[in-house]
Amino acid sequence: ITHSRKYHTYVYLYYLTRFPERKIRFYNSGIAGDSAGGAVSRFDWDIKPVHCNVATIMLGMNDISRGLYGKDNPTEQDLANRQRALDSHHANMIKLVELLKADTNPELILITPSIYDDTADIPTPNLFGCNAALGVCGGYARELAAANGGSVVDFHDAMTEINLAQQKVDPKFTLVGPDRVHPGDPGMMVMAWLFLKQQGVPSEVSTVVIDAPGAKVVTASNAAVSDLVKTAAGVKFTVAERCLPMPIEPSAKPALDWAPIIEALDRATLTVSGLAPGTYALSIGGQKVREYDAATLAAGINLATCETTPQ
Repeated sequence: ITHSRKYHTYVYLYYLTRFPERKIRFYNSGIAGDSAGGAVSRFDWDIKPVHCNVATIMLGMNDISRGLYGKDNPTEQDLANRQRALDSHHANMIKLVELLKADTNPELILITPSIYDDTADIPTPNLFGCNAALGVCGGYARELAAANGGSVVDFHDAMTEINLAQQKVDPKFTLVGPDRVHPGDPGMMVMAWLFLKQQGVPSEVSTVVIDAPGAKVVTASNAAVSDLVKTAAGVKFTVAERCLPMPIEPSAKPALDWAPIIEALDRATLTVSGLAPGTYALSIGGQKVREYDAATLAAGINLATCETTPQ
């Protein structure tokens, strides 16, 4: 899930467009099929050389021994093996954190595991009980964060909640893939949103409010407005924004229907009040972007969602 390079790529993209002045280097140390024990075993040659000052840790999906689940009548041995797998995960998570602290003592961000979808009405055999086990792993992550001064990003409970809400409408809905394990791009976008939300990142790209009759700049937040003049067609002005909207690739856009991602991450608001009733063309850099009526412009438009802008 981490190896796929997706949810954190969306996080990179947010940082790059919202904070263009910052120099941040990301390393993906996820390996498909790996576990907390695997991360411990490869720490010296694969993780330690990075010398990170921030470490995010999400493990669990491959630790719980999924094949032990999906049984109506698990044996005592099955139950014991399930607990043994959880105990091993817990011990290795503790060891991994100890290794990181002994190396560079990075800021720790513990991420509760993404979900196993054992509630969707889909053909893939259902190893029910896996998601509850991942919830236990999430509890260990919270304990580790509290014990080591780290923070927590909750994927597990939040994704479960979204999944169940959507399945009330469509029982075949799944926030993850058809294999019940690997999220597609929309699920990865939800994960990125959850990560960024926990960080308390700003939703604002920029806010510009223009009083057309007075040719006045009412608000210019995270942007500088100059050369404002009235014209026969409306108003003309120059805006220098301090950052760009975060683009969302088409394959991830279904996520926008499941979570308030635009409101939380991507608001580039332009408001022009006082225009006479009618339809106005918005042009940026000499390029016509779209037409809006005066009432819509007075209410404010979000340029981050307008894909015909040059930016």
